[in-house]
Amino acid sequence: MILPERFPQTPVANLLQAAAYGKVGVDQRLLRAMLDRPDETLNVLDQLALRLDPDRLIDLDDLYLDLYRAFNSPSAIPFYVHRLRESIEDIPDELVEAFAALGPDALDAVIACYEEMDPDDAADVVFLLAAMGVRDARVRAILRRTLKDDPFEGALAIGLLADPELRPDLEAALEALPAGAVDERRNLESALESIDQGVERTLPVFDIFELYPETAPPVFEVLENEELIKYLNCPSSEYRAAAAREIADLTEGSPVVRDALLERGFADESQEVRGEALRALGACRDDPAVKPRLREAALDQQAPLEVRAGALIALAPAHRDSQLQPVLEAFYENEATRAAALEAMWNSLDPHYRRYFAANLRHEDPEIQLQAIQGVGAVPLPDLALELVPLFDSVNREHALISYAFAVKAPVAPKSVSKLFDRIEEKAGGMSEEESQAVAEALDARLVREGYRPFFFPEEHDGEEHQHDAPAPQPVQTVKVGRNDPCPCGSGKKYKKCCGA
Repeated sequence: MILPERFPQTPVANLLQAAAYGKVGVDQRLLRAMLDRPDETLNVLDQLALRLDPDRLIDLDDLYLDLYRAFNSPSAIPFYVHRLRESIEDIPDELVEAFAALGPDALDAVIACYEEMDPDDAADVVFLLAAMGVRDARVRAILRRTLKDDPFEGALAIGLLADPELRPDLEAALEALPAGAVDERRNLESALESIDQGVERTLPVFDIFELYPETAPPVFEVLENEELIKYLNCPSSEYRAAAAREIADLTEGSPVVRDALLERGFADESQEVRGEALRALGACRDDPAVKPRLREAALDQQAPLEVRAGALIALAPAHRDSQLQPVLEAFYENEATRAAALEAMWNSLDPHYRRYFAANLRHEDPEIQLQAIQGVGAVPLPDLALELVPLFDSVNREHALISYAFAVKAPVAPKSVSKLFDRIEEKAGGMSEEESQAVAEALDARLVREGYRPFFFPEEHDGEEHQHDAPAPQPVQTVKVGRNDPCPCGSGKKYKKCCGA
């Protein structure tokens, strides 16, 4: 076990191996321990970045890219080219910036990559070459060839490079255009303007620390129960608390995990760890070995608030619990513990707590607001769903989207769920990939609750029996659209001149 205080003394190879197996979190402490040893880290990266470990549990390719970018070392070129080939259908901006930062050093490799690709894929590499900003005879030859074959794309790329030596080529292409080539003419004229104005190339300053949290626990969800229990008993209170949070889902049906949490909940020196351990016991709150002790902790007025809050959340008392209700009310009235009280309320799934959620959907404290939002989706409370829509622009946007998907009053069936997804996406003003997945999972959960097979991720439930026979249709599969293919939006234009632009 490698604890954060040992990061600076641990060999970089060991740190990256631990990260690949989920045994350390990738945070700023880990980054600093590697960046402070550039020679060692680059040497390890050069050995590991292109070597696939079939047993690894975490994909570190993004971390390798970020570390290479931080060093801006030419030794990164083979790895960058590997990423380029993998993402040729949609080259990410960070990879373009990585190549551009290396400039001439990476030019030979990118040109070689261009020459081995088919024309449709090679068009994306043309834009990469232009974005690198290297004014080289070979790049000019490629851009001239592109301009001759396709004035639309050639003009875009030349405008990006803004190389004055290509001005005559643009002028000749402009003169040769037929009268109806409006899009091509616009691009050619724009490219000429770019050359006339000149392009001031300033790459964004890459700060790797902006991309990673200050602290992060190990990736506990990929570890076996035995490993988790080790972290629950390790010397680091930070890791013990994080392990307790993650282990909650494993508590039910595991006496070993239950007993480990009980020990931490009542004996740990850290109040935070005690609170998290008791909270994690919610999965087995009805266990006769657990419930009385949770109630004892919740009712103990001498116990720290964190500990009592953890016990309350685990117990999730209904409004009719005469002993715990006064405690819950007192926690709610205290701003410092209101979020915990709301979490205990929505864990109870008791609709009688509706007024508490409604009263805090606009609360200025993001954590209190978050618990109110989750209450609307967890219970669920359809009459409050519309009040979540303005929160799509809040710091709790993703949680508001998920709760809205759970709570909104709408028929949920295999034939209608995709329309409901589209409605949510429209109200949200579009959604990121992560948001789309979260909303889809919420809608799938509603389908399962109604006895249907999931629509968006049916493979995750294959083999399960459902009450209704109507099978959910499979989601539409996406395929790559060629630049010269008709645009799938139905405009009648080529994809590159419409949505692909």
